Amino acid sequence: VQAEAQRATLIEGFRWILVDEYQDIGPGEYAFIAAIAGRSLDDPELKLSLFAVGDDDQNIYAFNGASVRFIRQFEADYKARPEFLIENYRSTKCIIEAANQVIALAADRMKVGKDITIDRRRAKAPDGGDLAALDPVAHGRVQLLHCAPGDAAQAIAAVDELVRLSRLVPGWDWARTAIIARNWDQLIPVHAYASELGLPVELANEGRVSVWRLREMQTLAATLRAEPRRLW
Repeated sequence: VQAEAQRATLIEGFRWILVDEYQDIGPGEYAFIAAIAGRSLDDPELKLSLFAVGDDDQNIYAFNGASVRFIRQFEADYKARPEFLIENYRSTKCIIEAANQVIALAADRMKVGKDITIDRRRAKAPDGGDLAALDPVAHGRVQLLHCAPGDAAQAIAAVDELVRLSRLVPGWDWARTAIIARNWDQLIPVHAYASELGLPVELANEGRVSVWRLREMQTLAATLRAEPRRLW
């Protein structure tokens, strides 16, 4: 009864739930979403409509318990109809084609046979975008930077390449650039080297408190662990 009352309080006035990055949820988040949505309830009037957005190609939190099996079973779990958004509005043709080649090695993905394409408005744009004309080295193609092994060498190679590009692109804005690594430790030498060069730099995790550290979320998680069967 208490669990049902908690759910009623949380969803009061709501009929829809939107969950973004559904591919990154783990067992705990899956159970929480199912409980709030009322997935196992018999009365359809008590259920909420669930709209999930995600891409099983982009799961990067498996090390933290996330699993793409939840997004892959979403259609069966909620009798949902999938829609595939395969037009890319951000990247150049070179980047899109490289990404399609890399992900094609994954045979069990949801979008097998549905390659990403550039949006229609940019269909006739140069394959390498603006850099096709501006960069005499790569012409906007995807590059593999060769360097010595180790985080420091990789950091120097990546930052130096951005510095090179910054001298070619009019109106270059450092706030619109990023270096992505598998873990935060690998970005420490990036931060150090960029700072040494006098470049504006910050780590994306600086000053940010995880939602899971909030008192309310800790209380909710404890309830889910203590009484899992009473919530869905």
